[in-house]
Amino acid sequence: MPGTNAEGKGSETREQPVRLITALALRVHVEAALQWQPESGERSTLMLVGSVHLPEIRAGIQFHGSDGGNGGGGPGESQAVAVVVPRHKRIAWPDRDLVIPARNPSDVWVITPALDPDAPWIERYGGRLGDRPVGFDVYLTAAVTLDVTFTPERFADGSGFAVNFAGEMRLDQSLPMRLQFRDPMRPAASTSEFPGHETVLLRAGIRIPIPRQPVSRLSSHDPFMTIRVFESPGQVVRVAPPAHDADQIAS
Repeated sequence: MPGTNAEGKGSETREQPVRLITALALRVHVEAALQWQPESGERSTLMLVGSVHLPEIRAGIQFHGSDGGNGGGGPGESQAVAVVVPRHKRIAWPDRDLVIPARNPSDVWVITPALDPDAPWIERYGGRLGDRPVGFDVYLTAAVTLDVTFTPERFADGSGFAVNFAGEMRLDQSLPMRLQFRDPMRPAASTSEFPGHETVLLRAGIRIPIPRQPVSRLSSHDPFMTIRVFESPGQVVRVAPPAHDADQIAS
């Protein structure tokens, strides 16, 4: 995901929180399985089960005008890194029941939007559906909004700050998926000849809470801080407040 220097408004007063709100396009890992669930009599329902795994998102916290005694920062800086969204954070979707005409052996093809929003949908082979579950995984792009507030709390001896953060992540667009069932003897047949099913794994508006968490002690006499949010392996996606604001206050 390309980095951005989009600006956010930070704190210019003493010991005020910094709220960071930014839109992100995350590459998420979808693990799914199709399995039959017996019902009364001889009927069975085909279920789509699984979950979405989020990438790790971290925040770099930097205080200005410090003694540089913690976090490995240079003179006048103190730094720390906090994990805002842990690696492999898992969101399960409600089991989806799919309607297909008959319980016959079928090849399953998974059709998903391309990671590039300007590219067409991508079709890939999922597996042979028989009596056993069919598992498959794909990668999708999830449009989300990260909304996190970082609050500094000064120590009684005035030597530095503890920082707590909390917030949420909101899904801005639904995550769709299409499943196409084909006769194993006719894998190249048109999709119009065989049944398909389109479903939504996660619907827009879902909120993922980020519980209140502390960050290790930071040495500083000045509570002004800069927050940089980045997705592993280190691409900066948001800075708050902008660098020129921090330079003005530091001077």
